[in-house]
Amino acid sequence: MGIYGLYLEGREWRRVEGYLYLVKFIEADGRIVYKVGRIGDLDNRAKGYRNEAKKRGSAFYELVTLKVDNMYVSERVLINHFETHGAVHLPSKGKEYFTMYTADVSELAHDVRARELFQQVTQ
Repeated sequence: MGIYGLYLEGREWRRVEGYLYLVKFIEADGRIVYKVGRIGDLDNRAKGYRNEAKKRGSAFYELVTLKVDNMYVSERVLINHFETHGAVHLPSKGKEYFTMYTADVSELAHDVRARELFQQVTQ
């Protein structure tokens, strides 16, 4: 990792290389919820989401993962893109949680739209 993989925060160097991800939860009530985010250690995060979903009686699916040079900047761009291109923000869950449609459409339609938004930012 070169100097471009780090940035100075106060007096501490922090790693900025990491991953962006798109995951899906199908809640016990049938709602389809997507979460976008960033992570340095992808395996531990997925394990945590699986456990969280199991406790809620939800299903969890990993959809897309992409390595990026700066996960902090990339995550902000990704969230902004989802917000400004029709994804429905779910503020009760957090700034990274969305649903694709409020209408009753198929799970496949939700997945296609979520992946499309993710790819528009990351290609």
